[in-house]
Amino acid sequence: MLKTLISKQNGKILIVGKSNYFTFDEMKKFLTKRGFEVVKDYEDGVIATIESSRLNTIEEDISDKAYSAKVPKYDMKHLEKLMSDNLKVNETLMALKLSKDRDRLIRLLQNEYIDDEFFIKLLSLYEWRGEELLDDDDDRYVYWALMERFLHLGTYERDALYSPATLLKLINTTDNPNLLDILLNLPHYEFRLRGKQSITIPQAVAMRDTVLPQTIKTLFNKRDKDINICLALNPAIDDNLMESLVNRDDKMIDEALARNTSLSNKVFKKLLNRVSDELKKDMLKNKKFDKDLLLETIKEIDDLSILSEIASNLNLDKEMIDILIDLDNKEIKKALAKNPSIDTQTAQKLYSDKTLHKYLALNPSMPKELIREIYKSADSETIISLAQNPATPEDILRKIYQKQDYEYLKALAKNRSTPMDILHQLKTDHSLWLILQYNEKFVKEANKEMGMR
Repeated sequence: MLKTLISKQNGKILIVGKSNYFTFDEMKKFLTKRGFEVVKDYEDGVIATIESSRLNTIEEDISDKAYSAKVPKYDMKHLEKLMSDNLKVNETLMALKLSKDRDRLIRLLQNEYIDDEFFIKLLSLYEWRGEELLDDDDDRYVYWALMERFLHLGTYERDALYSPATLLKLINTTDNPNLLDILLNLPHYEFRLRGKQSITIPQAVAMRDTVLPQTIKTLFNKRDKDINICLALNPAIDDNLMESLVNRDDKMIDEALARNTSLSNKVFKKLLNRVSDELKKDMLKNKKFDKDLLLETIKEIDDLSILSEIASNLNLDKEMIDILIDLDNKEIKKALAKNPSIDTQTAQKLYSDKTLHKYLALNPSMPKELIREIYKSADSETIISLAQNPATPEDILRKIYQKQDYEYLKALAKNRSTPMDILHQLKTDHSLWLILQYNEKFVKEANKEMGMR
């Protein structure tokens, strides 16, 4: 291996062709420091050839001479990897800052052998020249290097790497907060969404809950209302920023905050008196309540049709659920019966009211023994609920299928727990086959049978 050769010998090394990432002088300096003499043409005393994969006619002749002399040949990529591994990050960054060597920076950004952390630090030094994304040739090379490194696409998707719109996919899927931070330096670009809506790079980054606190601060300091609306949606923002946003008393920012799943109690109470009834319902379903806030909210909201949305909240503990049950409101009990976070004891308590059976029958967290009890006295609506509940035992699903009621069959077609032999029977009916296209289990099995992933 080249690494072994360099560590144990010295002599003349012939370099033929060009490196993608290093100049000839950089390679010569690296090898000279290790005791080698570097030459560009074959001569006596050459102990090894380092050769790139692309050679011009003259270089091919030089390579042939070395081959005829039986000189060992090494692929240029091995030297590129060795030189990359020996780069000292802080020294390299300082040298680039002082020299302002843009060509070297671009070559390093295209270097596949450096790690992601080093790449992001290098990218922070790059000055984008285009007013819009991909306006400048150098910008395009750096952008493509960025996309190829961080966005992993299939063989037939690679053309998408060169589309600016694919950047939105990277922003929405990356878990690297340092990458999200550095993307704010990119030139302006607006992603077109459905209809006439569009979103900028900073707005897209502002909605990611994996962003760093420093990135949130940078975004907020831009003093841009559209960015602030996106920040208001982000559950990663802290209580102080939430209060700063709610104190602006802006309807659009309030609406965005109301959809935030991590509202502080203080901001929650302010918004509850300012937003529409529909947004109040969203807030009640998403808020992580404590007992005191729950009791305050119950006193605050007179409209039980709105208050009942609390019962759909997945973050309620047993004590809070008991408080809601004690309100003895039908709509609240209905919502609780469908809430998958309720425990067996609560389910048993609700089961005593037969009018709630059809809602309990929909709940995927229901104990199997309780589902069996519900089935014994189930009316048609309750059977439909049981037929689409993935928690319903297989023997009951088969009994429901045997009834051959069309509404029951539609519900079974939606259920991922329906046995495959039944699903295959259902596919013979065209309207049921259309429903089956949304059944993950059926689609997966069908693809498997066709030899697809």
